[in-house]
Amino acid sequence: MAEPQPLQPASRWETPDLVAGAVALLALLVYSRTMMYHLLPPGMEGARTARLVIYFAVYGATGLLVLSNWRVVLQAMLREKFVLLLLALAAISSLWSQVPGTSLEKTVGVTACALFGACLALRFTWRRQLQLLAAVFALAMTASLAAAVLLPDMGIMQGLHEGIWRGAFGHKNILGKMLCVSGAVFFALALQPGARRGWCLAGFWISLALLAMACSKASLLSWMLLFLALGVYLLATGRRRLAITALVSVALALGSFTLQRQFKLLPPIIVAEVSDCVARKADDGSHHCDLLASILASAPDSVDLNTGEGRLELWGHLAVKIAERPVLGYGLGAFWLGMDGPSAYVWEREPWHPTHAHNGYVDLALHLGLLGLGLLLATLFILFLRVLPRIAAGSLDVDTLGRGAVLGAVLLANIGESSLFAANALLWVLLVATVIGLDSAGGEAA
Repeated sequence: MAEPQPLQPASRWETPDLVAGAVALLALLVYSRTMMYHLLPPGMEGARTARLVIYFAVYGATGLLVLSNWRVVLQAMLREKFVLLLLALAAISSLWSQVPGTSLEKTVGVTACALFGACLALRFTWRRQLQLLAAVFALAMTASLAAAVLLPDMGIMQGLHEGIWRGAFGHKNILGKMLCVSGAVFFALALQPGARRGWCLAGFWISLALLAMACSKASLLSWMLLFLALGVYLLATGRRRLAITALVSVALALGSFTLQRQFKLLPPIIVAEVSDCVARKADDGSHHCDLLASILASAPDSVDLNTGEGRLELWGHLAVKIAERPVLGYGLGAFWLGMDGPSAYVWEREPWHPTHAHNGYVDLALHLGLLGLGLLLATLFILFLRVLPRIAAGSLDVDTLGRGAVLGAVLLANIGESSLFAANALLWVLLVATVIGLDSAGGEAA
């Protein structure tokens, strides 16, 4: 099957391919926030200003891409009416927000991400989008591996989660959700005809290996659900080789999850203790290592936490606050204000003082009410109805299947973490880009 062309008019975009590709790559890297936490940590003098300068530079570059073919971008955004309404609701939420300036600032961020996502979907073929994303995730994984191995004070967590990898990000769970999406990107690229499948699958397996080192149980569950569905579909449609790859990855993810959940054996602790034992053996051949005892003794305090129950308890508190403002919410960015805002109710009941809902859908309902959540779900539901007949017939082309895999990873990652409708966030960019791509593909198929 011939690769579909970018959704653009007969005339070429004015920006040359090389320039547009470079701009897109840099923007994606910025939105991924790779190493941003370490280089510009919260609380560091001037860090907020530096981040704003970086983001506004990306906004400017996005503006140039939009202006180079604004009619196509406008048509695509108008087609996604519910997304437009969601952005409009975010903008006017400053009227009832406790912090209107913050709400407007975040509205600029989510709108810029949506426009960039539209440009990404319209300017590049799906194959090219995957190549750009694969490059970003390859850089993120390389940085994460380097940080954990060469700069452990930076790449390995301390305190409650001591010894667990966070890599190039601020927390192990952020690394986990990025790796879940990374696995989907490399797998989707492997689906492409003529792709260098060996390199694609190497990125796929490295994503899973690093996910195990992040010890993010929510992300491991997301991985299992996504690739179980993909594996079964590919098996049913006769693509056995990639189906087996997907299903084997599910088995390995389940093994990692079980080691953590049932036996309190964390992969990064296992690796650290084995490495220490090998080093001791090299110095003293008679040294005896009781690896199991050492691994269990070195497990962080978080190994005994039941994060599933903790999230359910948190969501119960948040349901009370959603019920107080069910329709419009508290305003974008106006809920999580510590003891100075509506989140005080949660902080008084949760001593660990969460700064987000650990669920993107709950956070959207808090910020923009059930109306905002409904607008997003309506977009996804209509999209699903358009693609459903082809799923049932087993006739999805590789582009649609790949887009569905990436979108599925984004949606699943937001069950345990929050980046569904977030300013300057890669997952929101990908959600918009894949929705526009799938909507167009569904329309063409119909």
